Amino acid sequence: MANGTKKTVTDNATAETVETATAETAAEMNGVRLFIERRLITDKFNKPIQNAQGGNMYAYEMPCVLQGKKTKIDFAPKDNGGYEPLDFVFNVDEKAELFISETESESNSGRKTHFNSYTVRNVDENGIPWEYNVKPQRDSDKCLLKTWLKILGVTVTIY
Repeated sequence: MANGTKKTVTDNATAETVETATAETAAEMNGVRLFIERRLITDKFNKPIQNAQGGNMYAYEMPCVLQGKKTKIDFAPKDNGGYEPLDFVFNVDEKAELFISETESESNSGRKTHFNSYTVRNVDENGIPWEYNVKPQRDSDKCLLKTWLKILGVTVTIY
């Protein structure tokens, strides 16, 4: 059974102060805020690549600068069928705020497991929040995210 959220971190590379808070107060923070951007995937002729249903394919990435080099951290939906609900979040805006929560769960045998939950969120013009769980696409993206958060001065454990 899950114990709930210990910390939630949001960020923005231009912010000078860094704070951590619970999910309830994250929206009110003046601290660092992280954003993931949706980018259209194109072929070598700059033509959009289509998925099996005929829709455009997108990459979900967080731009950052590491050692003076522009790079990106790739994110993907938490499950295989998650691109459609993820598109609903990004149809509101091409940029969505990322929330990172450290969570602890306990198995029936009493073994505790720690993991991170990554959620992107947008609010539409009617005030309806659209959110969906994502994950760093590869272990290398998780490593880059951990380094990027250290550079920003954010204290959160990346599992």
